[in-house]
Amino acid sequence: MKGLSFYRENTESMGCIFMYWGCGTKVRAAWKLGLKMGGYMRFNHTGILIFLVFCLQLAGPAHAVSTDDILTIYKAAEASDPALAAAKARLNAVRAQVPLAKSKLLPKLTTGAELSRKYTRLSGAGPDEIRKYYWGDSYSVRLVQPVFDGQAYVNLKMAGTLLKAEEAEVIGAKQNLILRVFKAYFKVLQARADVRVAEREKDLLKTILDRTKRYLEVGTGDVIAVKEARARYDAASSELISAQNRLSVARKELELLAHRPVGVLRDVGSFTPLGPQPSSMEPWIKSALENQPVLARARKVLEASRQQIELARRERWPRLDLEAGAGFLNGGFLPDVRDTQTEVGLVLSVPLYLGGAISAKTSEAEAKALESRHRLDQLRDHVTISVESAFLGLRDSVAQLEAARQRMESARISMDATNKGYALGTRTIIDTLDTTHDYFAARRDYYVALYNHILARVRLKAAVGIISKVDVEAINGILRKGEEG
Repeated sequence: MKGLSFYRENTESMGCIFMYWGCGTKVRAAWKLGLKMGGYMRFNHTGILIFLVFCLQLAGPAHAVSTDDILTIYKAAEASDPALAAAKARLNAVRAQVPLAKSKLLPKLTTGAELSRKYTRLSGAGPDEIRKYYWGDSYSVRLVQPVFDGQAYVNLKMAGTLLKAEEAEVIGAKQNLILRVFKAYFKVLQARADVRVAEREKDLLKTILDRTKRYLEVGTGDVIAVKEARARYDAASSELISAQNRLSVARKELELLAHRPVGVLRDVGSFTPLGPQPSSMEPWIKSALENQPVLARARKVLEASRQQIELARRERWPRLDLEAGAGFLNGGFLPDVRDTQTEVGLVLSVPLYLGGAISAKTSEAEAKALESRHRLDQLRDHVTISVESAFLGLRDSVAQLEAARQRMESARISMDATNKGYALGTRTIIDTLDTTHDYFAARRDYYVALYNHILARVRLKAAVGIISKVDVEAINGILRKGEEG
């Protein structure tokens, strides 16, 4: 009872200490609420419980660790990527060209009004010269409807073609963003795996170094073994520093792509390595020639350049407009006269000679169309070789991953056997250090093969031009919960 009495007497001073440590206004309110419910003289467990709950609620979010995966990173990058935003802005600009081209086929209605102070000096109409100041006002309205304009029709078709080209450009920008997200994400995972391997290698070499020192102290070892183990340990320490630097750079690159801080990344879980499906190369190449956004845009650019030739040629064509107008003039030289005019008619204009401009524009358009054609052929060859390379990369990555796994397992068995032989005196320190190095090198190679296999899947679909958010979600499905592995 004495201890409990002491506790009750000092609860209020303890609350002051908590407030002094910076718990804030919410915690002070919780403390006062606890005192109110428990009573200043009878502070019971209810007051204590309320105070602790408030503190835990305030402290909880500060210790929460965010987790990211490929899908969350992609969504963040999609919302903030400057390259994708620029492509969308260009698309909007080209989309505005369609109604602009259409306006050249639609009627144009203009109106005008004038109010002016005028001075007239007239001689020869009579015996006396007439000089007069007067006010005049006029009003007019005019309507022009193109009846036949060959260039306007081609202009409208060309605007639609260029719009489709920019739509393909936006699709390509989205696919490029997906590929960049995958590369940056798995670069972080690869760097993190290098850090883990380097840490474990350093720890194991430290154990070997300590063992050689003990053998030297009891007289069963030698100085050379200690120095050799020390050299390998120092090399592992240096490699760990390099791996940590690579991890830091890789995370910064991923954060730059997402334009926000990156949390703990989910690593790859268990999955079955698969080669290309279908397993022959021809369907992939055929699909790429049909679906690759780069080729789709190049084809539309070629089509637009051919339309530009037709546009230049049609500048020789006549143009026919229907024009109608009305005008009203008040306050002329004869103040009592009101002049009202209306007109309706067809206006034909035919360019006869423009100084050779039409021929020059046509030659220029033909040369640019030929350039677009060669550019399309070049891109077709580039896409074909990219698909072939990606196809072979994915096909070979399955065997490489299995070989890397078996090599890692064999190196582990060899390392364990050598360590036991060194403890028994049948193997040298050089053998132990070499097999240790081989095991961790094999472990690094395994992670390289693992992440390269997943990236090979992405590269093949990106080369074909069929990668989408669905693939992001599919790869995201093989990531396991938790940290980077």
